[in-house]
Amino acid sequence: MNARFSLAEALSGGDPFLQEVVQYVAQTFKGIYLVGGTVRDMVSGRGLQGDVDFAVAHGSGCDVARRVANHFRGAYYPLDQERDTGRAILARHDRRLALDFAHIRGDDILDDLAGRDFTVNALAVDVRTGRLFDPAGGLHDLAKGKLRALSAGVFQADAVRLLRASRQAAELGLTIDADTRDQIIRDAPLLANVSGERVRDEFCRLLALPRGAAHLPDVAQLGLLTTVFPELAALRGLKQPAPHKFDAFEHTIAAVMALEDLLQALYGQPDSAVRLLQVDEQHRPQVAEYLAGTLSAGRSRALLLKFAALLHDAGKPSCRTVDERGRVHFYGHEGVGAEMAGTVLQRLRFSSAEVSWVQTITRNHMRPLQMVNQPASRRAIYRFFRDTGAAGLAVVVLSLADVRATWGPDLTESLWKKHLDVAKRLFSAFFQEREEVVFPPSLINGREVMRHLQLSPGPVIGRLLESVREAQAAGEVRSRAEALALIEQIHSDEQRGA
Repeated sequence: MNARFSLAEALSGGDPFLQEVVQYVAQTFKGIYLVGGTVRDMVSGRGLQGDVDFAVAHGSGCDVARRVANHFRGAYYPLDQERDTGRAILARHDRRLALDFAHIRGDDILDDLAGRDFTVNALAVDVRTGRLFDPAGGLHDLAKGKLRALSAGVFQADAVRLLRASRQAAELGLTIDADTRDQIIRDAPLLANVSGERVRDEFCRLLALPRGAAHLPDVAQLGLLTTVFPELAALRGLKQPAPHKFDAFEHTIAAVMALEDLLQALYGQPDSAVRLLQVDEQHRPQVAEYLAGTLSAGRSRALLLKFAALLHDAGKPSCRTVDERGRVHFYGHEGVGAEMAGTVLQRLRFSSAEVSWVQTITRNHMRPLQMVNQPASRRAIYRFFRDTGAAGLAVVVLSLADVRATWGPDLTESLWKKHLDVAKRLFSAFFQEREEVVFPPSLINGREVMRHLQLSPGPVIGRLLESVREAQAAGEVRSRAEALALIEQIHSDEQRGA
């Protein structure tokens, strides 16, 4: 159960600041343990990947956190006063440490470890003595590459652990053992009772992994994917017409995986995906920078785009029709899917900005595909970005992933090049022809329209201004005089038509 562990050795090759902090804690307080993933990562040689977790056997966790923060001139936050858990945020130069101190649960450290989720996380080290506690054989499981639940009731105690199992297996390169898989499948419905925020955060951590989507088939097999996203259940077995190679559910997962390949290519990863995707170096850094940015809450657009890929066809089941020749259609599924995506993301407590952004992408994800067999005119490009704004860049990337997931192994180089050419044309317009085609500056305003045509305020003013902007984008109007002449002609035609 107990083993000798050189804490000093584990820290010496790592972060000097953390080493100093741990040394201060060891010298100042009694009964303090490094616990959980912090110890797991130290033992495995991964290095610290996140917050540093301490368990406090004597005294108050909040009090220890406050004193540590004060000593290092950091900030203190009470994380959970009911459970006596406090956080110290320390900074030195460009290094930032988040230290969480929680009072142990139970009578001693062994009681505390017995209440944890997986054996590889049921680890502790006494910061004073360096004594390692491994009561459940977590080190053995770690060496064998196995993720094993600590007890039969671990998921019933906290159902978010169901998702955490998949995420940690993916993160740590572990395989969920057979008994634990059976427990997850049995308890999967419990995940529906977990708060949206907690499910969101755990699922985001999974999808944020560079190859997180590769684990979605297993998440689905465990019954977790359709528990989190019941809207996807109706996609199972939903057959799609050619050129689709997969049913709607398989296509959805393939689209997220294809999107990850595209993102790796955009980020310049030197693998076969880059060569396969023939990335346009002129625009790659700009698109990558845009997708790496955030809308709110620190979640990147690239991460949110994966949610859009996961939900882009959610509207298909309710829009399915069959024509007189027996051909299946899904007319209008983009709009229905956008509404469903909004419902899902609101349930998961994403911000309104994030919800709107994903809905815009879902609603317009077919638009670039419609430009493949006809030249992308300046007017069409203007209308595309008018409806999508900057989110249009993400729409283009998703459309490419959609193509790869649709054709699968049957996608030819010539067909792929046609779609890439549309993408490059749209990227070029956004970055190099912004004022000429995408967002042309106003030549006239609403007051000038009303004065020139002697009109009262109303929706007709907006329509006339939009006609001018379209004509500007198309290169048909270049001056204020031409703009006034155009609205005069349009208004005259409308009057005659009336």
